[in-house]
Amino acid sequence: MGTFHGAALGKGFLYGAWGLVKSVAEFSDLINPF
Repeated sequence: MGTFHGAALGKGFLYGAWGLVKSVAEFSDLINPF
């Protein structure tokens, strides 16, 4: 049970980090559109 919870937590963190990186990339595109 603990292993499954850790995997789910890791996956959620990964998705959150990916979303953050994506939004930051889009934001920098708005500022510096090259």
